[in-house]
Amino acid sequence: MASSTEFQPPWLTFLTKQASMPSGQDFVPKISNIFIEFLLSENDDAAAKAANQIDDSTRDSLNFVFQTIYDLAALVPYEDRKQDMLLQLIVELLKLPRKNFKGADGKVSKDLLVDELDLDVKTQDEYTQSCIEWINLSSSYARCIAASVDDHDKNAFKFPDVEICEALEPEHDPTPGIDTNFRVAIATRYIIVAGERIREDNVQWWDEHVPNWERKLEEFENGYESGFPEVAPRFETPPGEK
Repeated sequence: MASSTEFQPPWLTFLTKQASMPSGQDFVPKISNIFIEFLLSENDDAAAKAANQIDDSTRDSLNFVFQTIYDLAALVPYEDRKQDMLLQLIVELLKLPRKNFKGADGKVSKDLLVDELDLDVKTQDEYTQSCIEWINLSSSYARCIAASVDDHDKNAFKFPDVEICEALEPEHDPTPGIDTNFRVAIATRYIIVAGERIREDNVQWWDEHVPNWERKLEEFENGYESGFPEVAPRFETPPGEK
């Protein structure tokens, strides 16, 4: 008999709650269920099918789609194949004919604002969870960079440039703990997943910095008896409690 407490992944809990929560907007449960069906599917055409279902949408619902992808990228573990599924969905959405929507002032809206995850939280558990979600989200963005879906954005390499340097440049000397571990995890994901594409953007900068990063990674590795520790179990005092 199956256990009544069977584990449900956070992304599915999030979508199920979103689909059942009264919102006054018909598109909220509709799109949430599209995502559930898509991420549970094993069919090769699942991404194309979901994109076509999403395409029949209003401006508000497309904003909701964007935010949902962003939230899911933070909740799906960075090594889970569903991260690749989210990337494939983005690729399929980009194949669809472009749409322009006019706001109340008659202006055409094209740009969307993305807020970073807030790491200044109250408890260690919340802080650790925020770090884990930032690793997942950064890994998702690394996949997007590697797939060249952000080639139209001149600032596409801003995040990896900053994240790699803050974790691995000599002038940064962080204390071992969750903060250091998650920054190193993010930096290495960018290097492994999107390194070739990032280097193409600025070969000289990349080649000049790689020796520094290699030395820093070796320092971290030598600092632990068995290589890098797991990210989740190690804690620092959260910023809000210092």
